[in-house]
Amino acid sequence: MKNYEYWANKLGVTALMLGILSGCAIEPNWRHSTLSDPVVAQKQLKQDQNYCTLVAAGSAPMPQIAASNSSTPQTANINVRGSTFNTSTGTWTNSTYTGQITTQPSGGFAGGLASGLSSGAALGAAIAAQRQQEAVLKACMELKGWVDVPKDEMVRPTNQSTVPTKNDIYKIIQNIEVYPTPNAAWKGDIEEFLWIYPGYTTPQNHSRLDTTVRQIAKATESLNGRQILWKAHEQLQSQALVISPPKDAAKELAAVMYKDAANGDPKAALSMAIVLNDQFIKSTVNPNLEFGRRRLLFWLQRAALSGDPNAIAILGERLWNGDQVKENKADGYKLIKYAANIDTELKQILKKYPQFD
Repeated sequence: MKNYEYWANKLGVTALMLGILSGCAIEPNWRHSTLSDPVVAQKQLKQDQNYCTLVAAGSAPMPQIAASNSSTPQTANINVRGSTFNTSTGTWTNSTYTGQITTQPSGGFAGGLASGLSSGAALGAAIAAQRQQEAVLKACMELKGWVDVPKDEMVRPTNQSTVPTKNDIYKIIQNIEVYPTPNAAWKGDIEEFLWIYPGYTTPQNHSRLDTTVRQIAKATESLNGRQILWKAHEQLQSQALVISPPKDAAKELAAVMYKDAANGDPKAALSMAIVLNDQFIKSTVNPNLEFGRRRLLFWLQRAALSGDPNAIAILGERLWNGDQVKENKADGYKLIKYAANIDTELKQILKKYPQFD
């Protein structure tokens, strides 16, 4: 955790957001498809997690497919290299295990960013490697019969009358004004994108980007501004216009997360908020407070609308304290209470605020 603590202090990240980046707040919520006895299930879970950790590290073979009650399976190819020990001969054998497995879509952008960010080197490769390892571990657990059930599907309110409904919460989040007009929001998207990829600010490259953006926006009206910009970037890259972020750790990190954040990944959105907070709010070198505050709030709102309880709780705290938004203690308390009801680990945050029902 030391690397995460270092960056939390540097970026001024709250303990809540630290948990998000480190992965402490997004551990899988494993439930077995056939084991109903909680004692037996817990014992088997520990055993299977230990084994699948070895599989993810390439030190054990992928298990056989177990019975699953998943209604939306997806087939994926898997290759795992590892070593096995023969107890009869006392020898180790290196092998490659291949095959097809049935998996569920990933739960979101995983933690482990700070260790790569601390050196600013091979950041994309480090994240890709961790994602691959996590995918192997998740696939192994699913083959063992485990299902990652979101906590909001497992935890139910003890008192339905005092817990805000999902629709009430989303209305509160949507009513938080980040930009006064859609045009202002689009300008914010562009300014952020050009900060990550300053190579597009030259007249020739900017003209090509502008033309491509207009074509994509006209052809696909359902895309949001961030998706249009990213799609234009990918299209121009395929046409040999290679624009990469400068050798700057923060911009490289933002570039890695941008696509996932644009497509609605709440963890990537929260990570974008942290990077922008560091670069434009806490920076003493040419700070851009107005831009930074709006983008920080924007990405927090995106993550919260995607249902992330951590982002909902953070916005609740901001509403309660009037931090960059108009103070509203009643709505702030509702957000924090709703988030704590979804994720019991957030109940400690709720205790800081007097009941405001």
